[in-house]
Parts: sequence; C-alpha cells; structure tokens
Amino acid sequence: MAQVSASLQSAFDRFWAAYPKRPWNPRAATLAKFVKLVKAGVDPEALIGAAGVFAASCQTRGIAADFIPYASTWLSKRQDLDFPASPPAAASPDGPDALHPGSAPALAFLRLIMSDGDFAVWIAPLKVEAAGEGRAATTITAKTTFALDRVRKDWGDEITARLGPVDWTVERKST
Repeated sequence: MAQVSASLQSAFDRFWAAYPKRPWNPRAATLAKFVKLVKAGVDPEALIGAAGVFAASCQTRGIAADFIPYASTWLSKRQDLDFPASPPAAASPDGPDALHPGSAPALAFLRLIMSDGDFAVWIAPLKVEAAGEGRAATTITAKTTFALDRVRKDWGDEITARLGPVDWTVERKST
C-alpha cells in the first residue's frame, strides 16, 4: 500500500484503538479499507466514533472476542452506519436531548446509567408520549419487539421509577 499521510495515519490509529479487540485482526487490510473509505468521502471521525459505539455495544452485550468481526470486514460491510456515534455530551441529563435530536428528552436521564453507545442504539430511537390527553400512562414505542424487550429488561425499572406507569408498544407498519 502507498504511503499514508500523517493525519490519515493518526485517524486510523484512533479508529484501531476504538475498535473492539479480537484475535488475528488484520491491521494492514483494515488500514487499506479505512483509507479507501476516507478517500471516497467518509468522515474519519464518524468511523472512529462508530467503532467506539460498536465496542461499547459488544462489551455491554458480552460478545466474546472471537465473535467480533474483523475490522476490515466491518468497514467493508459499512457496519459503521449501524452504530452512529453520538457527539460529546453537552446537555444536562434532565434537559432537552441535544445528543440525540428527535429522541425523547424524558429519557435523557438514562445517559447517567448507560454508555453513550447503548443510549444511541437502544434509547434514542424510542418514541415517548407523556401521559395525559386520554392516556393514563406514558407510552413508549420501539421500532421492533426485540428492541422493546431489551429496553424493558435492562432499563425498564429505571424508566418506570422516573416516569411512572408505562404502556410499552411496538411501532406498527402499515401495509
């Protein structure tokens, strides 16, 4: 592979440090794929952030190192798009959710008890409708049953302790 600029090498080194560790991970192949993506216009900071979110997700879920994909494969399949990184913390835990616009500010307190990666993957996509206007409980809607079950199992107690009774639903797609 041709010589890589110092700034691109530095960005790759940060990506490599952020990506979850696994045995026999081919560094040269990963560098080549990283450079190709950056030269095609992909923001290296987005790749670095996504690697960190993916690493946090693997750690939280207890994924064994042997089951983590090679970094070059992960980049080739553009799995970075499945793990968008959140910007640095800027909002107060109880204020509007500046980290994840569109997600419910009512759930921002969860950032205090979970990683940014888990927040981005599991909490930010939820829709929350406060109790009132004919609803006796807060309604939380997830995109999938799997996501709903994970949120209820891992953070449901904290959510109901903060918000009171919750109606848990799954987004219905019209056909």
